[in-house]
Amino acid sequence: MGKSIEAISDEAIEALMSYEFPGNVREFENIEWVLHQVGENKTKAAEILGIDRVSLWRKLKRYNIGESAKVLQD
Repeated sequence: MGKSIEAISDEAIEALMSYEFPGNVREFENIEWVLHQVGENKTKAAEILGIDRVSLWRKLKRYNIGESAKVLQD
């Protein structure tokens, strides 16, 4: 829309974090962003995303993110 965004409310971030972006690029970008925000703690990232660690591991492996091929050690 051509407008600059100066800030995002906590409510907007929470809504984005809780929304499931199944099977698309946004899912990848969301999962990667969350993982970065929690210092690569996969257990915490899975908790925030509302999925179990195995599901997170599968998504990391699918998108070849980080050390996804290794067993989760968090």
